[in-house]
Amino acid sequence: MKKKYLKPMIASMLAPSLLTMTMHSASFPIVSSQLEAQKVNAMQTTNCQSTKSVSDPDAYEDGSIIVVYKNKKSAKVNTTMKIANLNKKQAKTTTASSIAPEMVCMHCETEDALKTTLKNLENDSRIAYVQPNYTYHVASSSVDEINENFEKNPEYQNQWAYRNLGNLSFTEDIFNLTTNNFTKTVEIQAKEDIDIDLPEALANTTADGNRQTIVAIVDTGVMYDHEDLEGGMWKNPGEIADNGIDDDHDGYIDDVYGWNFYDGSNIYYNADSSLEDGHGTHSAGTIVARNNNEGIVGIAADANVQVMTLKALGGEYGSGCTEDIIKAIEYAAAHGANIINLSLGGPSEGDVIDQAFKKSIENHPDIMFTVAAGNEGNNNDLVKTFPACYDCSNIVSVANIHCDGTLDYSSNYGNSVDLAAPGEFILSTSTGNIYEDETGQATSYYEYMEGTSMSAPMVAGAAALLYAKYSTRSMKEIQYALLQSVKKLPTLQGRVATNGNLNIANAVALLEDPSFSMPAQPTVNPDTNFRSTAPTIGMNAPTTNNGTNPSTTPSTIMPVTTVKPMTTVKPETTLTPAPSSKLLTMSISTNKTWKKRRKVTFYIKTNQDDSIVNYQFILSRNGKVLKKKSGKSSKFTYNFKKKGSYTITAKAKNSSGLVALRIKTKLLR
Repeated sequence: MKKKYLKPMIASMLAPSLLTMTMHSASFPIVSSQLEAQKVNAMQTTNCQSTKSVSDPDAYEDGSIIVVYKNKKSAKVNTTMKIANLNKKQAKTTTASSIAPEMVCMHCETEDALKTTLKNLENDSRIAYVQPNYTYHVASSSVDEINENFEKNPEYQNQWAYRNLGNLSFTEDIFNLTTNNFTKTVEIQAKEDIDIDLPEALANTTADGNRQTIVAIVDTGVMYDHEDLEGGMWKNPGEIADNGIDDDHDGYIDDVYGWNFYDGSNIYYNADSSLEDGHGTHSAGTIVARNNNEGIVGIAADANVQVMTLKALGGEYGSGCTEDIIKAIEYAAAHGANIINLSLGGPSEGDVIDQAFKKSIENHPDIMFTVAAGNEGNNNDLVKTFPACYDCSNIVSVANIHCDGTLDYSSNYGNSVDLAAPGEFILSTSTGNIYEDETGQATSYYEYMEGTSMSAPMVAGAAALLYAKYSTRSMKEIQYALLQSVKKLPTLQGRVATNGNLNIANAVALLEDPSFSMPAQPTVNPDTNFRSTAPTIGMNAPTTNNGTNPSTTPSTIMPVTTVKPMTTVKPETTLTPAPSSKLLTMSISTNKTWKKRRKVTFYIKTNQDDSIVNYQFILSRNGKVLKKKSGKSSKFTYNFKKKGSYTITAKAKNSSGLVALRIKTKLLR
C-alpha cells in the first residue's frame, strides 16, 4: 500500500459549509396609476432585487401567475378563467388550478394570453392582488464562507485536492523496473488551482435535492466506527443489529453496515490490525468524512450520502477473488447502491479477461463504477489491466494526477482511461500507523496514501454529491456531466480520453444549465470517448516501465496502490540526540535467480556496533505485517513468495536511546 507519513508543506486552506435555505418573497397588488407603480417598483427593488412591475408581462418569465382573492369563496378556477376573459385560441393554451383556499395559479403558454389575463385581472374587485410564481433556491454561500466552515476540521488545510494554493512541494524517486534501479529524483511543486474546485462547486450550486445516495466500497474493510466516518456509513434499514436473525431475509445475518465477503461474516474490519483495512477506510474518508470539526472533510460530507462497506479483499496481501467481488457487487445492487468504487486491479498480462467480473458490472447498467486505472505506468490501451479496461459504459476509469497537473509516473494512462483525479499525497481516514502504534490494534487515524486507488474515490465522491443534490438527474446524466466538464490540461493531452482532470465546479455549471441533457446514445467528442479500447494515435508509451507488475492469476485481485521504493535510508525519528556517527545504513543480499521463492537478507550497520543493544525489524506488504523480529542480530532474513513492493521498518536501539528508520523497497527480479 502506498503511503506517506510526512506532513506536506502547505499553507492553511479554507473550506465548504452546509448549504442553508433562505427564501425571500414579496407579493404586490396590480396597480393602474403611475404613482402606485413607482411605489411597487421601489418595493421590488428593495426586497426582490427586481425592477419589473408585477403588471409587466416580462415579470412572468414562465407565464405563471398566482391570483390571490380577497374572499376565499370567490377563489375558484372557473371564476378565474371567466375573469381572464380569453378568446378560444388563448384559452386552449391556458390552464388554472387551485393551490390554497384563497389562491389560484394560472399558466399561460403564449405571451398574448398572458397580456390579456393580466389586463383583465387588474380591474376585478374580487382580487386582492396577483404576483409572479417566484423561483426559490438554496441561498449559496461564498467560496470563502465555505472554506471557512471546512477549515474547522483541522486537517482540511492539507487536502490540496479540493483547493490547491500552490504551496505543496516534495521530492519523488523514480524507479525503473527494467534496469532495477532508480533513474532520477524529481522535485514536485504544486501549481495553484490544480484541484477539483469543491468549494466553488458548493458555492455555485442552486440545487436543493436531498436524495439518498449510497456508495458501495468493494475493497478491504472500512472502519465504520472511525470518529470521522460515523454518521456517513450506510445502515441496513431492514436489519436489527446483533440479534442473530436475518431480519430482512437477504441471506445475511446482522448485515448492518454491509458484509465481509472475504471472511463470510459481519466483521467489517480487522480490529487486531492497524493496516489490513486501511485501504478501504481511506477511500471512505475521501467520499464521506464528516464536516464535524474532526480530521478531514469528505467530498460529500454535507450531502445525503452514505458509504456501504463490502470487504472482498484482505489477508496477508490484501487480495481477493472474483467470487467474493461479484457477491459484493450483487449485494450492493440489491441494497440500493448507486455507485460502486473499485480501487483494485487484477490480471494485466496478455488477453486474460475475467468475463464473469465484467458481466457482473454489465448486469447493473444504472450503477456507476469508479475504477482505479492501475499503477504500472502502462498504456492501458496496449497492456490492459482489469477491471479498468472492461468495455462497459458504466465504468469510469481514473488516472492519478499530481498537484502540479502531471500524471504520476506510476499511473496507467491511455484512451481507455476516462479522466484524471488527484491521487498523490492524499490525506484521508485510516485504521492506524504501525510505525507509531506497535500494538497493531486498529484505531481512528489519518494517513497520506497515493495511487489511482486514491483517485477513483474522488470521482465516486463527486458523483455521489451531484446525484444527491440534483435529484431529478439520472446517474447516467451525472456520469456524462462529470466527463463533459473536466478541466482540460496540456499535461493530460493524449494521456486520458477527456484530456482533463475532475472538476466538480464545471460539472455544477453544466447541470445548472436548463438546456443540458444527455444524448439518448452518447456520442461524445473524440476526446471524451467513454470506453474506447483502441490505442490512441500519438499516445506514446513511457520510455521505461515505471511501476510494478506483480504475478497474478485471473482469480487474484489486489488493491491498486503502490509503495514507491527509496534508494537511501534516512533516520525518521530520534528519541535522543544521535550524532551522525550513529546513523544507520542498510544493504540487501539476495540469491541470484527467482524461482518460486527468494531469500532476502537485510543488514543494518553502524560504525559503533558495540553500542547497539537491540534491533527490531517489521516487514509488511499491502498493509499486512508479514514478519517481526527483535534481538541483538543486525540481520533480518525473509523467504519471499512473490515479487512486488514491500515496506520494512528497522529500528536500532543503543545505550542512549532509539534511532528509527523506515525503508521502502521493491523486491528485484
